[in-house]
Amino acid sequence: MYQSRSSRLMVLLSTLKLLSCIASTDLQVNNKLPTLNLKYAMEILLQQHKYPCSYSWAATGKVQRLKTLENITNKVKTLLFSSFLMYKNKTYAISKFSHKDSVEAMTYCQAFGGYLAEVDDYYEFKALKDFFMSSSVEEMALIAGSDAVIEGSWTFQRTGVAVPYTSWYPREPNNQNGIEHCLCLWRLFDGKMNDETCGFKNVKARFMCELPGSN
Repeated sequence: MYQSRSSRLMVLLSTLKLLSCIASTDLQVNNKLPTLNLKYAMEILLQQHKYPCSYSWAATGKVQRLKTLENITNKVKTLLFSSFLMYKNKTYAISKFSHKDSVEAMTYCQAFGGYLAEVDDYYEFKALKDFFMSSSVEEMALIAGSDAVIEGSWTFQRTGVAVPYTSWYPREPNNQNGIEHCLCLWRLFDGKMNDETCGFKNVKARFMCELPGSN
């Protein structure tokens, strides 16, 4: 299921490069497992893809074309993310769905020029903790940080730089069963940090992206 959803989502994101306008799309929510109606979304998007090659597209000004593409990107963001936070000229976004693994989560963030949220200090941690606790009903949010290379040495996946600030829940990290090498915020731990598997956790897991600029 996750491989199929991931490949379809990558097609949808790639389609952004060809589009200049978008129709509204719907999020189909199953009571047990929230999922994106990606087939419907792609059909709507692909119906529009010829417009950038048309005379009317070429005749529009550069500023208008960039604005249109920005609007497309923002509308697709609303398909992927449920909540947004602006903090120090960055946008933080929590996904609407779970991730197959941390690599997939990072790929989604990268599609919008971002990366998994990186906590640099206490103030950023507090902002993200409060954001997660107030915006999401899910049990955890994956953020940047891994000790997969050296156990106990937490670094950002994107840069390899040591995570400069942590706020672990008591007795964490514990690397339970020897497979917990990714960093997340846990609701049951009052939003504090916990180490968790980098693979699929459950349908209640989410990830948080750090994106450039405003939403």
